[in-house]
Amino acid sequence: MGCLFSAEVDDILGLLDYLDNDSKLDSVTFAAVNHDRVPKYGPEELNVCELANGQSRLGAAFEHLSSRMKKVVQYNSSSTSKVMDQIESNMKSSVSTITEQISHLTDMCSQLSESIKKNHSQSSSTSTAPSRTRRTGSTACNDTVDRSRNVVIFGVEESQVVSSWRDVVINTLHLAAGRDVMITDAFRLGRFTAGRIRPILVKLNSA
Repeated sequence: MGCLFSAEVDDILGLLDYLDNDSKLDSVTFAAVNHDRVPKYGPEELNVCELANGQSRLGAAFEHLSSRMKKVVQYNSSSTSKVMDQIESNMKSSVSTITEQISHLTDMCSQLSESIKKNHSQSSSTSTAPSRTRRTGSTACNDTVDRSRNVVIFGVEESQVVSSWRDVVINTLHLAAGRDVMITDAFRLGRFTAGRIRPILVKLNSA
């Protein structure tokens, strides 16, 4: 009985192979009648083909990620180089500007020192010289130099038009005093030199 069953099974399988090769089973769907007899697949069972496919996908993803990382590293290296060059250029420009300002400030200090020495020498010569007495009627007055009304202003741009920087001086005094300030005279100290700003000596109308 067992041999007969085996022969029948072989015939059935052969018939199914013949029908499958002849494309007679394309529209037929087979389903298991007893699910307990269907081979099981669980986490503890390894599917070699699926494992190989997973390794292939993982390798492709790793190669893609590695290529992206190389491009990112190259881009960051190029960008860092450009940024460093820009920073170095800006630093050189700033250092050059600061050096010019320091040189200009040194020149102004030298001019101010010379002006102070000159004024001090004039004051000393005036104080040591005998006072000349001038009498008008019964009133006597001493011809001495009064510098209490003098003010020195720095930083006003040079200009061939005197009225332009005189207006700046008047506005500056008005801003400092909070009111209009009358002046008697105003003139530059020292000789004109290109690229330098000479201080201005202002003689006020009153102290």
